[in-house]
Amino acid sequence: MDAVRLGSLLGSRLCHDVIGPASAVVNGLELIEAEGGMDDEALAMIRSSATQLTNRLQFYRAAYGVAAGLGFLDARRIAAGFLTGGKIVLDWPATALPKDAPEGAAKLLLNMVLLGADLLGRGGRLMVAATATRLAVAAQGEATRVEDLAYAQADATTEATITPRSIQPFFVACLAATLGARFQAAPGQGRVALDAAF
Repeated sequence: MDAVRLGSLLGSRLCHDVIGPASAVVNGLELIEAEGGMDDEALAMIRSSATQLTNRLQFYRAAYGVAAGLGFLDARRIAAGFLTGGKIVLDWPATALPKDAPEGAAKLLLNMVLLGADLLGRGGRLMVAATATRLAVAAQGEATRVEDLAYAQADATTEATITPRSIQPFFVACLAATLGARFQAAPGQGRVALDAAF
């Protein structure tokens, strides 16, 4: 896939994910304007949506942007903020913060967390493990859109059918390959295992 198409698909996905909380902020401000004063409910909506928007933008900046020097401790904090208030529980223990992993490994792990979250559209648990040579995310719950995992092994023929909703497995596999890692996704009963080995 050429860089322009990849960038366009990732950009479309990012915009789709931030438009909801951004619109809620605008709706809260319109409600305040219409009622002629600061309403507690509107203020709470604005505060919650602005926090969600900030968390999402911070996550996408680290996951898709130039994340030079991103460490696992920051990645863990960013992932926790991204999933706060949602239906997915993040289980990323403090022991899964290796200091000697390859450069870019924390960014890859963030993208694996995002892929796991995509698979758990109805909620569930993401369990993260990381060492210097292996990154793993187990998505536990009722997995949806498992068919998108096929794009992790996309070729020239199937690349043309990738959409902004299905770009994440492809991007994870490309990022892993760039870092010299081998990415695998193994769906199972009530669980999908995502693994990258250096």
